[in-house]
Amino acid sequence: MTRPANPSFQWWVKGVRRYIKIQNKTGNIGTIRAYKFRIYPDAKRQKEIDDAIYISQRLYNKLLEKTINAHRSNPDSKISQRIINQLLNEIIKEDKTYLQLYAHIRVDIRNKLLQTYQNFFEDVIRRNQEQG
Repeated sequence: MTRPANPSFQWWVKGVRRYIKIQNKTGNIGTIRAYKFRIYPDAKRQKEIDDAIYISQRLYNKLLEKTINAHRSNPDSKISQRIINQLLNEIIKEDKTYLQLYAHIRVDIRNKLLQTYQNFFEDVIRRNQEQG
């Protein structure tokens, strides 16, 4: 087991060094170092992580609820990224606690929901074509 370079991180991170052999196009084998870290947060950090997960869950469920209602009000329209962005902005205006999440987390939630809808509608179209 190797220790992180900065000794102040040793109280919460323990690293494991791994070597991965990869063969490139010329046939030579090179070695790439990869590090796997395990985090041992203190009580304050654990609470921050738990709060972020809880807020993310609430945001996803609220966004899902709003997109379902938008689709029910107009079933012919597709749920696009623009519509999801508008709904996300409405949710954030209603409740500012969602701003506690980092922006990239909110974007990731939006992208996952958009991908879920795209997969759902593609599956519906495929099933309709199979049934004839």
